[in-house]
Amino acid sequence: MSKLLDIVKKEIISEQVSVDEKWSEKYKKSINCSNPKGFSQRAHCQGKKKRKVNEDSPENNNKSVKDTTEPQKFPISAKKLKELINYHYPFCSNTNDKTTPCIGKINDDNCQTDEGVIYGLYSEKNLNLSDSDWSVVNRFDTNSSVHKGIWNIYKKDKEAKSSFRGWVIDNGKELFNGKYTGELVNLNKSTIEKGYKSESIAKKIIEDKFKPQSIKQHCAGDMRDRKFGQDLDVVINGISHYFQIKPLSSNVTIKKIVTGLDSYYEIPSYHKSSKYQEQYVDVIFYVDESNGEFVMFMNDEQKISTTVKKDYSGPPFIIRYYEEPIATNIDIETITSNPSRERKQFTHKKEDMLKMYDEKIKQLQDMKDKLLQSESTKYNYKKWLNESQF
Repeated sequence: MSKLLDIVKKEIISEQVSVDEKWSEKYKKSINCSNPKGFSQRAHCQGKKKRKVNEDSPENNNKSVKDTTEPQKFPISAKKLKELINYHYPFCSNTNDKTTPCIGKINDDNCQTDEGVIYGLYSEKNLNLSDSDWSVVNRFDTNSSVHKGIWNIYKKDKEAKSSFRGWVIDNGKELFNGKYTGELVNLNKSTIEKGYKSESIAKKIIEDKFKPQSIKQHCAGDMRDRKFGQDLDVVINGISHYFQIKPLSSNVTIKKIVTGLDSYYEIPSYHKSSKYQEQYVDVIFYVDESNGEFVMFMNDEQKISTTVKKDYSGPPFIIRYYEEPIATNIDIETITSNPSRERKQFTHKKEDMLKMYDEKIKQLQDMKDKLLQSESTKYNYKKWLNESQF
């Protein structure tokens, strides 16, 4: 097991090292560490500063320097953090009593999960969040509140000498299956409760609006939810429509922007529109669980775009929907703005591509007709059929 942990550590640490190795020496020297741009440059400058401290101070040659400022981004990727979490649990056995947490999969008609932590004190079933044996610990990899909580624990650790990244790796057992786990679960629990409440409200609205034959809600940890964003499978006239349910905060303002060329709706968001692909998600459904306000849009990738917010408060992105909502109960403010020529090109991109393919198909059909009119082509084709063995 110790060898496995060493492998996980090396893979996590190598992520930052690989960034530096890919950069040329010329590029490294061009970086202005007084004003670094982006997370990678800041990380490079922090590493450069720490190396200089170690070189200049003999007493620090074998010691790491504890971080003093919170990183803008959690220093371990979601994928590597999940691997680190899983390492600290045993694999499930046939004799598992479903009270001891272990690494396994849920695979039945209603729930199909990937490998993760199941059962135990922090399963959603045990916490009365849902009927699923999927553990809340599995959500630590992408939850920003948990990442903030881990940072606060690190700050309070007076004995910590290593960097934040190194400290997380070294204290993984206590964080993910030990004395700090309950504290981190509580940070995640309220988010999960709000999510389930939002989905419950969304189901009621969908039932009233569309009268579907059925609505299937995927279990916690279901691969169709985690990988594809399919919160609800809504069957209407025998066809499945996949809904992604997003929370809509009461302090978020939705606006309709009208220009001389077009109009679109703006919604502040913590994710980019590209996160949910059109082939997997049909409808993006925003709902405020506190007051029941909602708005839903078709997830047509050619009619959605993402822009970065100019101010740093609240969600970092703004998603623009360039068609009318499917349904809403919100009185949306309309704002007149200057026309955007970029949008005119964007809206016709899909139509132009379809027109081009139609022309190509017609050209190929014309070529086929001309070839079949040739007597020599007909003769050779019949000869090939006679000689072929099927």
